Amino acid sequence: MSYVLHLSLFLYYDIVLEDLNYVRLHLYNRAIFYMNPIHTRSSGLDLLRSIAIISVLVLHQTQAIYSTPEWIKIIGRYGWSGVDIFFVLSGFLIGSQVFKADSNIPFLSALKTFWIKRWYRTLPLYFVVLVFYLFIKPTILQFPFQGNSWTYFFFLQNLFGIGDFPQSWSLCIEEHFYLIFPLFAFSIPKLKKKPFLLIIPLILSFLIRIYIVSTNNIQGEPSLSYLIRFPTYTNIDGISMGVFLAYTQDYWVSYAKRYALGLFTAGIVFFSISLFLVSPVPIGIWAILFPTLLACGASLMTMGASKLNLPKAITPIVYWISLGSYGMYLWNNVFMRAAEKYLQNVHWVFASLFCYGLTILFAFITYKLVEEPFLKLRDKILLKRV
Repeated sequence: MSYVLHLSLFLYYDIVLEDLNYVRLHLYNRAIFYMNPIHTRSSGLDLLRSIAIISVLVLHQTQAIYSTPEWIKIIGRYGWSGVDIFFVLSGFLIGSQVFKADSNIPFLSALKTFWIKRWYRTLPLYFVVLVFYLFIKPTILQFPFQGNSWTYFFFLQNLFGIGDFPQSWSLCIEEHFYLIFPLFAFSIPKLKKKPFLLIIPLILSFLIRIYIVSTNNIQGEPSLSYLIRFPTYTNIDGISMGVFLAYTQDYWVSYAKRYALGLFTAGIVFFSISLFLVSPVPIGIWAILFPTLLACGASLMTMGASKLNLPKAITPIVYWISLGSYGMYLWNNVFMRAAEKYLQNVHWVFASLFCYGLTILFAFITYKLVEEPFLKLRDKILLKRV
């Protein structure tokens, strides 16, 4: 019955108050979500998120379970690109929230609401997993934590060098985006009226990559990751494109409704061709171009997926994969590292099932014990702000 109370309170405050539409819209959406979570989501975007997380998980498998068949290793080689899809999705979804906010809401109020919404969603589970890496993982793998631990508490490890918890580099970029983007979006009215300003980060990132590639001898890993892939200032293309899509969706949404599958397919083709061009490792001009190319392909996929309706038979599966994707992204690598150390003599099928099973189990346990309680706490805090 909590969702009924949630919705009733929303309706009451909707009548009494007129100055906090941003908070009220969020609470209304959450109330509807509690009543029917699957049907409040875009099944197409859930599909895209599922593709992204599966790509990353397969990559981790090929890096840790050496007996994985070659055909899976070929697929896994490109799994790193799933993160580029996540970036565009994040920019699109967060940008959509920001641009729907009432421009009459006071700057500080809008800013606080945005940060409460994002940080109560992303930070609790991140710090749970970080504690696991710092104190439990060294016991399991009998290897001390690698990296400057203090940087992980401030999301700076992508700038100062990553050791353990390697997948957290992308979370650093996300958190930097959450911190900086609303400062501009809520304080500069012209930002919403001049969409070309939204791609300035992409242009700057592109120019910085030109400088770095021209002044460094990048011939593959690890220099490609530490100089191009990991830093926020060299890999903001996807998020920037996602934000641009969010602002301009009124212009393209009618086409997406009519040609959803065509746009989604075109995006897959463009994305795949881009991966082929930059393979096996982006060097030279491709080290400059690959973030932009993948962002464009993922943007086309996002446009199509936003209006793509999936068959009812697979919608629940895609929904649950998407719902658990954040937890699976955070947990999977530690179990793959355990398999790398202890399960090399076990058949790859059983080793993989062990890792995927634990990944899914921990993702959904921590969703129920960590993510969901903090989401409900977030909603209570936002309700008090109304």
